[in-house]
Amino acid sequence: MKKSKMLDWQIEDAKRLSDLWERKKKTSQAEFGASTGIGTQGMVHQYLSGTTPLNLAAVGKFAAGLEVQIDDISPTLADQVRDLYKLCDPIKNQNYGIAPEVKSYIDEALKKAMEGRPKGA
Repeated sequence: MKKSKMLDWQIEDAKRLSDLWERKKKTSQAEFGASTGIGTQGMVHQYLSGTTPLNLAAVGKFAAGLEVQIDDISPTLADQVRDLYKLCDPIKNQNYGIAPEVKSYIDEALKKAMEGRPKGA
């Protein structure tokens, strides 16, 4: 199976992620991958080098592990998270599928994203 070419925004995401990694890393790629659930050192390297494009799960794990916002890594994927979150039943989110700390993180990210926007926009 032939790998599809990465889009420009995905390449930019990989650059931002690599820059953040160099500034904020506290451990080896292998340890980071194991502790965050990303996987092996090789998988971490593939994301950092732009060999494999980030997805929603991976960008969330990198953001949590590096203690940054998803927007700092990928504005495009952050917008996708915001769009998907709006489609979820808030009652179910409290009890199923979203850990309280993740919900809190998403709520805070949404609040920050909405600050300064005109009402109704």
